[in-house]
Amino acid sequence: KIQRFNALAEMLTGVSRELALGQPVDQVYRTEAAEDASLSRHPGVERRHRLLLLAPGRSLHIAESRSRWKDDRGRELGWVILFRDITEDYRLRRELRESESRFQDFADTAADLYWEMDAELRFTRVSGKVRFLMGHEPEFVLGKTRQELYAGQPIEHSEHFRRHIEMLEKRQPFRDFIASWRWEDGGMRYVSISGRPLFDDQGRFLGYRGVSRDITESKQAEERLRHQALHDQLTGLPNRSLILDRLEQLIALGRRNGQQVAVLFIDLDDFKKINDSLGHETGDRLLLDVADRLQGTLRHCDSVGRLGGDEFIVLIPDLEQPRQILDLADKLRKSLLEPFVVDGRELQVSASIGITSFPEDGEEPSELLRKADTAMYQAKARGRNACAFFTEEMNRSLQRRLEVEERLLGALERGELFLVYQPKIELSTARLAGFEALLRWNNPQLGRVSPEEFIPLAENSGQIIPIGDFVLQQALDFICRWQERGLPAVPVAINLSPRQFRQPELASHIAESLDRRDLPGSVLELEITEGVLLSGHETVSQSLRELSRQGILLAMDDFGTGYSSLGYLREFPFDVLKIDRSFINGIEERDADRELVDAVVAMAQRLKLRVVAEGVEKPEQRRLLQEIGCDHVQGWLFGKPMSEQELQQRFGAQ
Repeated sequence: KIQRFNALAEMLTGVSRELALGQPVDQVYRTEAAEDASLSRHPGVERRHRLLLLAPGRSLHIAESRSRWKDDRGRELGWVILFRDITEDYRLRRELRESESRFQDFADTAADLYWEMDAELRFTRVSGKVRFLMGHEPEFVLGKTRQELYAGQPIEHSEHFRRHIEMLEKRQPFRDFIASWRWEDGGMRYVSISGRPLFDDQGRFLGYRGVSRDITESKQAEERLRHQALHDQLTGLPNRSLILDRLEQLIALGRRNGQQVAVLFIDLDDFKKINDSLGHETGDRLLLDVADRLQGTLRHCDSVGRLGGDEFIVLIPDLEQPRQILDLADKLRKSLLEPFVVDGRELQVSASIGITSFPEDGEEPSELLRKADTAMYQAKARGRNACAFFTEEMNRSLQRRLEVEERLLGALERGELFLVYQPKIELSTARLAGFEALLRWNNPQLGRVSPEEFIPLAENSGQIIPIGDFVLQQALDFICRWQERGLPAVPVAINLSPRQFRQPELASHIAESLDRRDLPGSVLELEITEGVLLSGHETVSQSLRELSRQGILLAMDDFGTGYSSLGYLREFPFDVLKIDRSFINGIEERDADRELVDAVVAMAQRLKLRVVAEGVEKPEQRRLLQEIGCDHVQGWLFGKPMSEQELQQRFGAQ
């Protein structure tokens, strides 16, 4: 029972002294054990952390000490109980434990390794995946510097590494420093390290602490992506980007050493035939063998890359004489002539090689590559299986082509393109039978540009689509104006390119253009070259049949210059056959040409096709064609390409 009860006990428990005295302890204040009893340095004293229960929902943390109360003879009289309020201390200790726990959780989850270093940059603490990340047990790591741990590892003294060392020397924080080392099995380990410096209250440097993350997988994935971005997927050779980068380095080295660098542009001759006849898998295996043979023929200092398809690039540094370039190029060319064995089949290929060199042909990688490409086409023009150096004449041709391409952009919007019309004459009556609409271009800087020069460029760039539609719309507007003047209703022919025919909506677009002007299909004649038919696109066949159903006339242009014209006459619904001017030029002098034209006209008439002879310039040619029975003629003898006003003046009276 309580014998003494001081004022602080009265205040903490909320029980007055009068009520407490003489009452059992457990009835005056109730407690629960908050922690196990702690040991005391004094015998007979018990110390415990207790929870003092007050009103419902209220409690205090107290530190309780109990000791025996004895008289002078050692007889036990009772207990002396001391307690003090430690609620605030308990709260601070709990928050500290929670903070330490959160920090440890953060270190364990945000990083693979937590570390601390002293002022000499020796490890004083490591936790986490120490063995996995550092290759050593924690006990081995403690007390060592990074240099001591990885003394046998090669250090890459990159700019990134030098900046890291400077930050350590200046006691600055660092983030995401990438370090690497090689394990015993030969594998590489990559880690990303971040750290902050530690200072005491006087600003003295104490060391560093930080975290490390394993980034080996992401680094390896990054290297794989980088390799894929810079190498050809089929052969593993450097691609265009990497080749241009290497060429830039070789040029810089050659400039310092006063040596030449050669660029060889290699294109396999007729490789498409192998893909078409034997399949792309065989073609790919052949390309792999070609890559191996090129690498086996070159020196160790040379580089070979693949641009795509059957195009390869070879870079040759350390050259002193131009003759060395030609010798090596010829060696490569001859090496490819040796038969390749693919899937048990012996394949023969040849290559055309274009050659440029630094500094003679240029000082920029892209310029040298472009000129080597131009030289390669010159080698093909020589009959293939040949080598050709880039020349100034080629350069002028290249510059002209680039200028024409540049000026062609926007020519339609600037109103520089226009149509002229060449008449077609019926031989038997000498009357007007129709017109061919021909595209012309007059540029303020270039002057008149030949269609033979700019139309292939428009075809390659895709500009032929809007230009071709311009020709169609202009020709139909011309027909409307021609008929409104009461002039003879004759068809107007326009040329369609292969790109236009690859558009699925071609036939419907032409039909809409005719309907909008209330014109029948018979006023329009579409001239088609063999190149359109050779494309093999299903849309070509569908478009031709749909156009024919609309009553539009179809003409095979340049008959006799291709390989399969007869088969096309049987397969597609042509109405007109145009004999190429190359056969007309010699009919008055060569019997073979005259007999060939005679046979073509006879065959066409049996197939119920009208025949138009192009390029008629001499009266004798006219006479012979009339004797042969040709239907229509076209050429300077009957009229050059004219403007609409000139046509009206000449044919308005008919």
